[in-house]
Amino acid sequence: MLTRMKQLWITVRGLWSDRPLVDWVLVAVIVGVHTALVRWADMGQMSDLVKDDRMRIYTTLASVSALLFGFATASIAFFYGSAKGDRVDIMKKVLSTQLVSAWRASLSAPLVAVGVCIGAIAGDARADGRPWVQWLVEVSAVLLAIRAFRLRWLFIKTLALMALDSNSPNSYAPGTSSPVATSVPRRRSAEG
Repeated sequence: MLTRMKQLWITVRGLWSDRPLVDWVLVAVIVGVHTALVRWADMGQMSDLVKDDRMRIYTTLASVSALLFGFATASIAFFYGSAKGDRVDIMKKVLSTQLVSAWRASLSAPLVAVGVCIGAIAGDARADGRPWVQWLVEVSAVLLAIRAFRLRWLFIKTLALMALDSNSPNSYAPGTSSPVATSVPRRRSAEG
């Protein structure tokens, strides 16, 4: 049973990690469940809040989004600027389209969330609020959270690969598949 669960997890993780469009499916499921809870369980929603509280939520989400955009930009610059090693080079060559797609997805979500929040601040001027504006903010917040998780996952995988390259006593010579010793031979001491 445990092996089947592990295999299922690997399959789901592979589906998610290779396809940023899956994020939109997750957003639809999460927001759909929340919509059902609001309608049928009479759960609260943002329009129940006073205008000042909604504006604080929009402003906070816009600030967090801007911070995540800065982190995403820095992590991409870090990866392309300092990621060196045979494994990283192979990853850059073989997975270039997937990497570009994942990085682009990680950069677009914070920009979308900031734009939606600024639009919500301007468009939600009524005291009772506009429910469609609040649902749009929720969609962008959920997308931002999922893409932040994707960015974290991608950054951790990149760091792990870089660590493997820097800690490996053997590396692969460019253009070959045979290991070449890269470690420095130890010096013999005077004692033997």
